[in-house]
Amino acid sequence: VNISVPGPVDYGCQLYYDGFRLLKGGQYIFSFEASADAEKTIQARIQLNGGDYHAYVVENIVLTTEPQVYSLPFEMTGDSDFNPRLAFNMGTFDTDNCEYPVNITFRNISVILQNQVIEETEEGQAINLNQVGYLPADTKTVYFRGENMDEEFRVVDATGKVAFTGKITNRVVNLDAEEYTHSGDFTKLKTPGTYFVETDNYGKSFAFSIGEEVFGDALDAAFKMFYLQRCGCALDPSLAGDFAHTACHTAESRLILTDEYTDASGGWHDAGDYGRYVVPGAKSVADMLLSYRLDPEAFGDDMGIPESGNGISDILDEAKFELDWLFKMQKADGSVFHKATTLKFPAFIMPEEDTASLFVTQISSTATADFAAVMAMAAVDFADIDAAYAERCLAAARRAFDYNLANGNNSFRNSGGCETGEYPDTDDTDEMYWAACALYAATGEPQYHDYLKSGLRGDNAEDFGWQKVGGYGNLIYLFMEKSLQNSETYKAIKQTVINGANSIVGMAKTDGYNIAMKEYVWGSNMVVLNNAMLLIAANEVAPDKDYIKYAETHFDYIFGANPMSVCYLTGFGTAPSLHPHHRPSIVKGKAMHGMVIGGPDERLEDPFAQVALEGEAPAKCYLDNEQSYSTNEVTIYWNSPLLYVMAGLDKC
Repeated sequence: VNISVPGPVDYGCQLYYDGFRLLKGGQYIFSFEASADAEKTIQARIQLNGGDYHAYVVENIVLTTEPQVYSLPFEMTGDSDFNPRLAFNMGTFDTDNCEYPVNITFRNISVILQNQVIEETEEGQAINLNQVGYLPADTKTVYFRGENMDEEFRVVDATGKVAFTGKITNRVVNLDAEEYTHSGDFTKLKTPGTYFVETDNYGKSFAFSIGEEVFGDALDAAFKMFYLQRCGCALDPSLAGDFAHTACHTAESRLILTDEYTDASGGWHDAGDYGRYVVPGAKSVADMLLSYRLDPEAFGDDMGIPESGNGISDILDEAKFELDWLFKMQKADGSVFHKATTLKFPAFIMPEEDTASLFVTQISSTATADFAAVMAMAAVDFADIDAAYAERCLAAARRAFDYNLANGNNSFRNSGGCETGEYPDTDDTDEMYWAACALYAATGEPQYHDYLKSGLRGDNAEDFGWQKVGGYGNLIYLFMEKSLQNSETYKAIKQTVINGANSIVGMAKTDGYNIAMKEYVWGSNMVVLNNAMLLIAANEVAPDKDYIKYAETHFDYIFGANPMSVCYLTGFGTAPSLHPHHRPSIVKGKAMHGMVIGGPDERLEDPFAQVALEGEAPAKCYLDNEQSYSTNEVTIYWNSPLLYVMAGLDKC
């Protein structure tokens, strides 16, 4: 290593290696040979590769011109680490007196396990179900894993009294989980209470409840997550508890690649980092507005945000917080900036401590069309609440839509040294279809109807992600004022939705946990919830008991009826995710409640997952570890479909 400029800190120059694992109870020797052409201090360490980066072994060493072998023994007394970092810090130390450049040579670097360690494996529960519980009228399905299963199961109450006995059936060779899965039905049990499921040979399930209010706290927490992700303002300790903080990211943002500045404060932190992005923000607002339209009674004016008690549903108040930020992202010509972030992802710090320079990136046609769509939706929902605000939303939506019509597709890629999330999308036709549907619903003007008819597709029923959004246009058209609907267009869109719902039901019936999953991708839990959204919407236009039954099984999967035996909503269930990739949670040493975890990602898209999950079954490619951002991060747009699903199932 040739060091010309060591940097101002000891880690200012670093040689490192990732891609190995350290096992709990392991006794290791970290060994290497090193020398330098001048006396130079270095630090040898093996450390946690994230969070506080604490060292498992560390030693400062003064190298000389004579090569020497150094051996650093250590023991892993804590939990196994499947993605540590071996590092040599060669920056500036107080003991250095050398002149630069300095050459350092390393040879024969090794980490050798000295004892025999049996690696712990967690197979999960043999009996899996919704760990929070069920409404009395819900379909209630319990899942059993194992090749040779008992014939019967029992549901017992907290005293051990048997409340229900059922048959274990439906043996499935579950290829996604690489296990045999069976199921049992106890829908007939409707008596409120706390219960367990047990069998003679497979033990007892986690506890669950049956009751009319069983999901009230979960809905409140999933909604409250958006307040806790607010940017540009202080979070009140009386509302935010341990996650309160002073105002963050209030400085003006530089327009990237220019010397111009603009106010881009506000909005929601998108995920486990502190960036704010138009595209996923628009999806989140759309889910909120659709949730309100589906069941206004599900969201009160007392859900614990600063606006509570103002006479307006809190879900509309929270959506408005993001809409107010979106206004700041629109240029005078109607186009919309793609995102507002720092150039790089911040360290694991609280948001008010993230003081790096802020940048607003270039525009994109997808951000512009998404903006047009949610602004037009908001114009409808706020018309009777704040007419002036609704008119402002509609005017902004028109300008954005017209800009895209005049300028065409303009995709986004990072530039100017920016490394934060891209949310790339090279095709804005689905965004423009959504925007046209929303503008037509808001105005009834024929030019928008003509445009949306040209964008009709029969294969976009399931498109409720951030990249494919045509499904939103479908739902807007199906539930808009009937006098605006064209019968042929309505029938075509309705059939698309029914076909999509039927496809989900068909796949779910053959899946071991009754969900429809073609591939476990980054954010697979969003796919699960989006499927449930479609089933609930389909039931609104073409009632079918299977649509609700399998919407419920998708919902149950999120709450623990899955191969990992994990409740993917933090703070709920017996075995929730405890260590999300979420900076405030990492800083506080505990998971913020009410966040939907991303879930299994069979593509193994972070270094920790690549080491720890190699060879795992697709449905088990999940790690409850803060380092695994591809499986254990959170985002606002994974929470937002849960609001719709919970409102829809409560309504049903």
